[in-house]
Amino acid sequence: MKLPGLIFLPAALVAVSCSPKPPAGAPRVAILRFENLTGDPSMRWMERGAPHQLSVQLAASKRFHPVAVMGLDLSAQRAQALAGGITRFLHGQISQAGGKLRLNAVIEDAVQRAFIDSVEVTGPVAAGLLPLADAAARRLDADARPYGAHSQAAFSAYIEGIDAGTPAAATPALVRALAADPDFGEAYIAAVELALARQDRATAARLLAQARARGAALAEVDRARLDIQAALLDSDPAARFRALTALARLTPGDANIERALADVATQTKQWSAAAEHLRKALALQPGDPALLNSLGYVLAYAGSPDASIAALREYERARPAEPNPLDSLAEVHLYFGRLREAEDLFRQAFQKDANFLGGVTLLKAAQSRLLTGDLTGADIVFNEYLEARRQANDPLLDYRRAEWEYLTGRRKDALERLTIFAQRLEKSPQRDFASHAYAQRALWELELGNRAQAALLARKAASLATAQATRNLAATTQFLCGPEATAAEWSARANRALPDPAQTPLKILILSRALLYAGHFEAAEPLLRQAYDQAMFTPSDPARVLLAWALAETGKIPQAAPLIERNLVMPSAGPEPFSSLAFPRIFFLRALAAPQESEQNYRLFLHLSGPTPLRFGEEERARKALPK
Repeated sequence: MKLPGLIFLPAALVAVSCSPKPPAGAPRVAILRFENLTGDPSMRWMERGAPHQLSVQLAASKRFHPVAVMGLDLSAQRAQALAGGITRFLHGQISQAGGKLRLNAVIEDAVQRAFIDSVEVTGPVAAGLLPLADAAARRLDADARPYGAHSQAAFSAYIEGIDAGTPAAATPALVRALAADPDFGEAYIAAVELALARQDRATAARLLAQARARGAALAEVDRARLDIQAALLDSDPAARFRALTALARLTPGDANIERALADVATQTKQWSAAAEHLRKALALQPGDPALLNSLGYVLAYAGSPDASIAALREYERARPAEPNPLDSLAEVHLYFGRLREAEDLFRQAFQKDANFLGGVTLLKAAQSRLLTGDLTGADIVFNEYLEARRQANDPLLDYRRAEWEYLTGRRKDALERLTIFAQRLEKSPQRDFASHAYAQRALWELELGNRAQAALLARKAASLATAQATRNLAATTQFLCGPEATAAEWSARANRALPDPAQTPLKILILSRALLYAGHFEAAEPLLRQAYDQAMFTPSDPARVLLAWALAETGKIPQAAPLIERNLVMPSAGPEPFSSLAFPRIFFLRALAAPQESEQNYRLFLHLSGPTPLRFGEEERARKALPK
């Protein structure tokens, strides 16, 4: 098992003091698992311990950027490193003879097929691994950090914990590590991350308090990393950004920190700052595909389509055989309303890999055509998508057609098709599909104003749900389909249903939707604002459209306008249960926000909404607003 925080902030980040930034162009070196040639199973932990400690001590090397690659066998690690554009590896062996422990380490250049550096150090078996790793690190780079663990017992227990297969196995190992060394910062960090991953907030808070009580006995860099975990515990993006900034100062030149800072800036919708941090990360890791992809999206959110496309074209050059660069390019074109180009790029992505994301690239091509107002042409593309899914033996074909029909104004057909689909499966091993279908129909019935019918369907969905995700959807649907009530009563219901403070983000999400379905727009607006501010922005997230809806219905149309300027992109898994709250409503809202284009948007809204109006009365308002 890899603890989530160790994936997010690998071992190479645990430098203990400030140091000069590595020179531009310094190569990345993947630190691979060592081989245990001692013949002693009790020393097997050193396979992971040696590269971990070298990563720690070489974190601020001026010669190269160490990159920890964990949790895989040696050949898989090599493949992973090469896939990330890393062509130099540090690896080695641990052996023993005559009461001596020996550590051999080499730096290999895979392109030149040559060893470019090597060290060999020995010491008493009784002294253990840590002094050997320290000596090897200093031979590889004279400016290597001191090693942070204070005892071999603590270090070996820590390695056992982060390499464990389950949280149940990891926890006692980390407890032993802290018992052996109460000032072992990395062990606190791993234990807090594990508690957060298990959503054990009380344990995470207790461990953070224990760690902070050690004060300056913990390395400054470990204190900064613990501050990051505290910010995550408190759901405080500003505090997380401050802690990451402090960590960046302590570990200059680390692309992972810049990437993390970009993530926080993206979450708080500071697009210029996010782009700056991504560019810094790219300067350290030129051509990194994930960074180029992220930069492309951030530049799109910042309103710079040409710069966004340039970054994504560079991503495409880095990964020419993969469909994802084309899918990202297509999404950016769709986001900015370049619909024909978007459709063509989605088709190119589908041609590269028809199974990529379950073939949804062809569905997004259909959406691109739909936004031009060409429903007939969009249906043709959608039918191509269905045929591809039929060839893939997709059991959800009728469900997918029903979703498409509902979102394109054929609501009665969609309701009938979804009911037939659910009835066919409700007594089969695929009853969770039936539960999901009944829940979706319940939400559609709410939109149509049939609350009593919706409540019956929601109960049916709950009775069929077996998988946890399906039970969650059914429970949410039952809540949303509750009896009509005032906004205050809806809030009281939400507090009773979700009393745990840790559930507050979920409560905000569910309550805001309940208020929208009930037409309590004034009460919904601050919750929708909070949900929008806290959510990671994506072109497919309907949060901005739902907030714009509440703003428009409460007379704040100028505030709504920027939220609906760009198109929504179909989620990569296809429509989600609340997609119909945002689409095609976005065109009605655009008509309100941009009077000079109102007729075009009203007509497109009516065309896509179809003959069966929703309970909110927007179809009638659109017809009245059109010229006679």
